[in-house]
Amino acid sequence: IGGVMCAACGAALAVKRQLFGSLAWHDVVIPLIILTGLQWELYANTPNVGHGAMPLLLVMLICLAWTIRRPMVRYPLVGLLTFCAVFTGFGVFAGIIVPAALVLELLSLVRRKIWLEHGGQWELIGLGIGLLICVWAVLGFMSDYVFSPAIAGFVFPHTHPNLYVNFMALQFAYILGAQGIGLATTLFGAAAVLLSICICAFCGWRIFWHDRPRNMVWHVLFIATGFTLLFSANSAVGRLCLGLEAAQASRYLPLLMPGVVGLYLAALTIPRPALRNSVILVALLIAAVATTRSEPESSALYANGKRAWVVAYHQCHDIFLSDQKANFQVYPDAQRTRLKVKLQYLKDHNLSLFRQ
Repeated sequence: IGGVMCAACGAALAVKRQLFGSLAWHDVVIPLIILTGLQWELYANTPNVGHGAMPLLLVMLICLAWTIRRPMVRYPLVGLLTFCAVFTGFGVFAGIIVPAALVLELLSLVRRKIWLEHGGQWELIGLGIGLLICVWAVLGFMSDYVFSPAIAGFVFPHTHPNLYVNFMALQFAYILGAQGIGLATTLFGAAAVLLSICICAFCGWRIFWHDRPRNMVWHVLFIATGFTLLFSANSAVGRLCLGLEAAQASRYLPLLMPGVVGLYLAALTIPRPALRNSVILVALLIAAVATTRSEPESSALYANGKRAWVVAYHQCHDIFLSDQKANFQVYPDAQRTRLKVKLQYLKDHNLSLFRQ
């Protein structure tokens, strides 16, 4: 998982370099965002590379692919990466925002009668291929799809639907270093949500109406901010029943990172140098503070609990008894996930906790 997160950080830095020509000292904001200590649950909880790390990497690669100049390479590659992202599960939101970007681009090309320009036909063909791959990915993912909230007490719509906005605000606040569910934290996060919505909408407008040579920064910002907004809205619907505290679950941070990287890249597009530099300094300060807001007590609780569970399981070879002895559940629903079978496989192959 750590290697995938480092690769995602490298991809994000490559996106910045492709869009703006070079890396600068203040681009340290990107690794501060992606490698933050706040995401301790990604490593200390049940390891699952497909939960957050892999979708983040694929979204960053989608953004990077969009900077390729040749349309017959750019669009099909974007489609293939979107296909992969959709089938990670949590990257399914790429299957919404990327086709939206492709449709906006297609409408813009039609409006400009691109087929009359040199090479315009190839651009339309490449875009069509990319869009077809995205549609194929979504249809394949939804085939025989069974909706399951995976949590007791789920209800939609909520009796207080305004709390959906609060939930999203607290998620954005948490990745920016503000913890708790108080009014100040909520307002801080709400400002970030509103800014993300404005940037996403503005970039969608620019994609459709641009007449100058293509500037891919608008496409990248549209995808990055749109992906995170879709995830945040979906998680608000699915997890509000757990209370507002659930908004600040550490394991969700990788799926919020594309949007925060998008906010930083958007700051680099500000035309006035004085204002741009001021916003960059604020972004650097927020990223530096946020990355120090780790939760060592919580991560230690998980680590010590897992060690105690392993010792207990080696003694009794019973999942339920191990949960009781260690006062820790290594997984909340062992029977449904066939944990016993998986542990037996690890034991038979001398892997993980059975490695000698």
